[in-house]
Amino acid sequence: MRVILGFALAVCALPCLAGNVYRCPDGSFQDKPCGGGGVVVAKNKPPAQVGADKVCSDAAQRAEQIAKQKAQGVKLETLLDDIDTHSDSYEKKLAEKKFTVDAYKFESAAEAKVSVEAQCVTNKNIAAAAAAGAAAQRVEANAGTVAARSAPAFDSAAAERTARDQKCAQYKEELTSVQEQQRGHNSPSSMDSLSKKRRGLEKKLWDLCG
Repeated sequence: MRVILGFALAVCALPCLAGNVYRCPDGSFQDKPCGGGGVVVAKNKPPAQVGADKVCSDAAQRAEQIAKQKAQGVKLETLLDDIDTHSDSYEKKLAEKKFTVDAYKFESAAEAKVSVEAQCVTNKNIAAAAAAGAAAQRVEANAGTVAARSAPAFDSAAAERTARDQKCAQYKEELTSVQEQQRGHNSPSSMDSLSKKRRGLEKKLWDLCG
């Protein structure tokens, strides 16, 4: 059943998102009509079918491979530890770990491939709609029609981003400290405790910082 639902998502994800971008009375933008009215500010072009985007196709293949490794009995911890051996940047390793954890949850390789590709294309389509809305907002701001309305929302968003960035920096510092401690301790009990602490910090970074 989950495979069937995943396939259905792949088939309808893009057509469901195709359409217009609406500006709501509160100044926000979305890809469907607003509850309290709203006006069309941009028209979306019909997006490509699932499978046409190479980035999403590559992501689907990676998810399929992870699901196959799971089916072969490879533990998630083994896959995550292997990522630590790569020479990639810290941010890239963190993103790869998050992707691996998500892909490992699927019950089959077929489900992983179809679902990940569909979700990838859906996310890109939503981002494109958001970009169109942002462009429309800039046009209106230049005309002086939304300046007073957009200023408070911008300040609030900036404050939230600053707080999040500070928290992410704190978690990164704590994770670096734990990794340094791991290199200096060899007893099984210490390594087990530090490993659990590291996993906890990595999860916080995945959830908050992406």
